[in-house]
Amino acid sequence: MQAAEPVRVEIIVFHHAEGRSDRWPSDNNGDFGALTDPLERARLAAWTARRTPDRFPGGSPAAISNLPGPYSMAHLEQLATSASRVSGPYGQIPIWPDHHVGSSSLSSTMQRALERLDRSGDYVVLSATGWLQPLDRQTAAVPVRVRGHQAVHIHWTQLVGHGLQIEGPIAPPPALALVDYRLDGSLQLRQRQFRHVDLELVWTERVASEDEPALALHRLSQSRPIRLGRLEYFDSAWLGALVLVEEWQRPTPDDTTQPESRSP
Repeated sequence: MQAAEPVRVEIIVFHHAEGRSDRWPSDNNGDFGALTDPLERARLAAWTARRTPDRFPGGSPAAISNLPGPYSMAHLEQLATSASRVSGPYGQIPIWPDHHVGSSSLSSTMQRALERLDRSGDYVVLSATGWLQPLDRQTAAVPVRVRGHQAVHIHWTQLVGHGLQIEGPIAPPPALALVDYRLDGSLQLRQRQFRHVDLELVWTERVASEDEPALALHRLSQSRPIRLGRLEYFDSAWLGALVLVEEWQRPTPDDTTQPESRSP
């Protein structure tokens, strides 16, 4: 069976500067630490690339699909196989393009949306990222972690595997401490009769009171059908998110041109 072509998923999360408080007391902010984490996968991919720069001209396995031309399709496939491996959750073989690895850049549509949010005084951007993932009826939908960078709590005694098979001179640790982030949550994109996004986001505040739970949560929890190429808006009294799912444009094959012939 031929593997499904991936789609590109992008999400911008923000909160309303003058939003109505809908926080709810809680003792924990959810269980998202064991999910596939595009930001962590991008960090570990960069770790691998820094330690094998001579074997990976693209600079990072996460950037392999964005290499400047004229790299041939055959050469890209070869790089993905021979470079230090970053493989996805569907098997123990190298995947190209890498699934669920956070992208360092947004599409033009999402970049314009991000700039409008930044210019506005009505919103505060909390996170913006994107990744590639498979989408078809035969592929199980995997919840993907959506988070910020500010940690609320680090559970040093609880370890989480990063889900990568990385080979290289210096490999990262096989497991990392479980971290709760102030912005944390998940996005699950699934395909049945229609394409659906299940979005669960939590914004955590600490409560300085011995008589109340230690945390207060603002939550956005929504599920609905989406369309490819359409900017989707998810909203709550405090949190909001823009989601864009598009078909991934596979680079044009050019087996006759090799990277060595590229002009400087």
